[in-house]
Amino acid sequence: ALPYAWNLHWLWLRPVPPPGILEALKTFWFDVTKSDWRSSMVLQLPTSALPERLRMHLFDLGQQFGRFGPLLALGGAGVLLWQSPKRALLVLGVYLVNLAFAFSYNVGDSYVFFLPSHVMLALLVAPALAALDLFARSRGTVAIAAVIWAAWGVYDNFPALDRSGDTRPSRLLTQLTDGLDDQRAVLLTDLNWQIENGLDYLAKETRPDLTRTRLADVLLYAPALIRDNARIGRAAVLTEGAAAELQRAYGTMFATELDGRTAAPGLGGVASELTPGTRFVLCVLQPDREFTLDATDLTRGLSLLTGGRLDTISTLGYAAVIGRAGSVPTGVYAGSRPFRVVTTVDGVRVEVRMESWLPFDTIRRMGFGHVVANRHHALVVERGVSFVALDGTGNPIRTAYQGGLYAPQPRYVIRAP
Repeated sequence: ALPYAWNLHWLWLRPVPPPGILEALKTFWFDVTKSDWRSSMVLQLPTSALPERLRMHLFDLGQQFGRFGPLLALGGAGVLLWQSPKRALLVLGVYLVNLAFAFSYNVGDSYVFFLPSHVMLALLVAPALAALDLFARSRGTVAIAAVIWAAWGVYDNFPALDRSGDTRPSRLLTQLTDGLDDQRAVLLTDLNWQIENGLDYLAKETRPDLTRTRLADVLLYAPALIRDNARIGRAAVLTEGAAAELQRAYGTMFATELDGRTAAPGLGGVASELTPGTRFVLCVLQPDREFTLDATDLTRGLSLLTGGRLDTISTLGYAAVIGRAGSVPTGVYAGSRPFRVVTTVDGVRVEVRMESWLPFDTIRRMGFGHVVANRHHALVVERGVSFVALDGTGNPIRTAYQGGLYAPQPRYVIRAP
């Protein structure tokens, strides 16, 4: 419960604090135990989904340990059972409990909950290495080989894991709030919860001059709120979801128009601005149900990027197009399972790594995939459309997203009567 202790303090910062310490503790414990959704997620994975979850787990094991790591862990379990049965039962017990929980947890980031079981497998590798070292001609040979194996894993994966240049969240929020302040506008939102959380932080820590609220919190009196702000010269600005929700609730009472200040080109617009011959990578992953791909924009972008040679691509799994703008693609890859491909585009080594399991992954904190060019992290691949144009050294010169979490957010303004 200690990681949630800040929640207890936050209760007294709410507009209506708890009436006493007992009521506060009840609310705190409800938050800590997540009682509101635990019954619908824990041990709730449908039986029919278990084979797919097993395939996901095997894929995840390969990501974490490579081909030989799980085999070494299996051997280590045997060695530990022989040498110290009690320790073996402890480690295996922790492993099985966490494995069973992760297998049955019906949540969009289940891969996170496999991590404790991976820790146990990593521990079990040690007895296997120690046993192998006993049979080596020279003591320490196995340890050196293990260090080299681990070092290679770091070298191979670091470019994909390097997020030092990832400024997508700040760029998205800057685009969403550009030109707004508490003197001229009030922002009403209905966003994905991850963007909403980021906007909360931005308004609190970086942009205290930003006046914003979730439309759902003020929907009952939205007409009065909008009129009162208009009287003091503040326009009501809405995100796309908020504009749709306002229309559903109040019909034609308010007329909205697109706020041109936040206009951002789609894939077709970005592709039309590229110099012919520019290296590019386009990735398309099946979008989450919350988002919708603009099929027309995708078709236009594909046609421009490939010189009219390709205008359709699968949007139901994993797909990637690699090439030079306006030319025949260097490679087109698509499948229902994640893949990793390496090719060369005009002297630049390009690697596309699909590193997610779409049937289960709706949240992927490190991205659903990555594009690495000349060992530079060039693009975090998200569900929907992810695009990057590359220079001669492999560094990104243009990125774009569509139909996913980091797609530009259109804004709407209540039209003055």
